[in-house]
Amino acid sequence: MKQIILTLLVSFSLIGCSSSDDDTSSSNTNFQGTWSGTYTGTNDNGTWSMTVNSDNVINGTSYSAPFDETWQAKGSIDKDGNVVIGAYGESDVKVGEFKGKFNSDKSASGSWKNLINTKYYGTWTGNKN
Repeated sequence: MKQIILTLLVSFSLIGCSSSDDDTSSSNTNFQGTWSGTYTGTNDNGTWSMTVNSDNVINGTSYSAPFDETWQAKGSIDKDGNVVIGAYGESDVKVGEFKGKFNSDKSASGSWKNLINTKYYGTWTGNKN
């Protein structure tokens, strides 16, 4: 009798742990690809272009039209599309931050701020290419 119970327990354990249930990945293929858009606000505006890879890592650039400067953009996206992206200047110093959401309908939006000068802030929008 004990052998039957043990066999049933092991069988149920194996069924409950099927490979399809073990997908703990936070990756969402809807977000992978190239995204681009614009940002506007007080004292600054420009464009941005970023790529989301299969590990939900974001890399790209943002360009300020008034200052004619390009910054490296690095960040991450969670499984729900929430993003935090840093804008990095010379010597890899974080000078700005974009926060917001990439949506599965291929649109994105949020807010941005300059971390060096608080009078620079605004909103951003974009789309998946």
